[in-house]
Amino acid sequence: MSADLLPVHGSIDVPGQTDRYTFNLTDAKEIYFDSQTPHSSAINWSLTGPRGAEVTNRSFESSDASDLGGAAALSLVPGDYVLSVTGQGATTGAYDFHLLDLANAAPVTTGQQVTGQLNPGDETDLYKFNAAAGDTVFFDSHALNTQSTTWRVIDPEGAVVYNPAVLGQDTGPATLTRDGTYTVMIEGNVDQTAVVNYSFAVFPVVTTKAPITLGQTVAGNVGTPGHVNEYDFTVAQPTTVPFDSLTNRNDIQWTLTGGQGDLVTNRSFSGSDGSNISGDEGVSLRAGSPPHRQRRRWRDRSLWVPDSRPVGRHGIAAP
Repeated sequence: MSADLLPVHGSIDVPGQTDRYTFNLTDAKEIYFDSQTPHSSAINWSLTGPRGAEVTNRSFESSDASDLGGAAALSLVPGDYVLSVTGQGATTGAYDFHLLDLANAAPVTTGQQVTGQLNPGDETDLYKFNAAAGDTVFFDSHALNTQSTTWRVIDPEGAVVYNPAVLGQDTGPATLTRDGTYTVMIEGNVDQTAVVNYSFAVFPVVTTKAPITLGQTVAGNVGTPGHVNEYDFTVAQPTTVPFDSLTNRNDIQWTLTGGQGDLVTNRSFSGSDGSNISGDEGVSLRAGSPPHRQRRRWRDRSLWVPDSRPVGRHGIAAP
């Protein structure tokens, strides 16, 4: 199977009928079953091969997109296979499916903006990108019209990196654990009939570092989703440090860490000072601590010390 099998259009015409399709793999493959049969909970498929049963009586309606968790792709060894389709009980009706080879996914590069279309709306599009173990990426997706579409990412061994999520719902950065080719699946729900337009990008997460001094106004920018700006500062004696936000955004956050551990975690810029924060605005720092770091997505910020005295070593980082 050097290329994807052509879409299969079949029909169970009489109760008890079983349709069988055969194919041969000369190499080990990762194969994806793309169901394109709406309202098909009573039509099942099974797959047998050299190792015996790979799939047994799985309904067409529970075979991809949000209806199937995990990696979705089947890791198959070389050999002959039989895919059987049958109806439950007296069920009859038409069905459609497509077997996709992950090796034939469209190549993309990290940082590349990809636009595509599911036509029909219940199909699945596959993309692939190369990465190394230890790389951190952020998957940024957009549904360009309102439909029931999901995305997921699996690694070179078929393990799930991102579980199925609604297109347009970003779940944060992920650190990759293997070298090789990763697969992105854009999956239309099996009951979806309208055409779906979408866009996405897999961004490498970058951390930039810079020293600052207390009392300094800091202006920055988040260039790509997941980007972290990290700032270090030092304190020479115990002090209380208020954070003076100059950015009215609740989707940009900051975190402060140091020798005392995490002092502030994922606090939004719009909820960091003035009437938007309850209790004491200041953060108490100990002298001689390792750098404190503030991290999160942001555009500008300032750290202000009431008496402007230098104080131990801390750090701020912002993705």
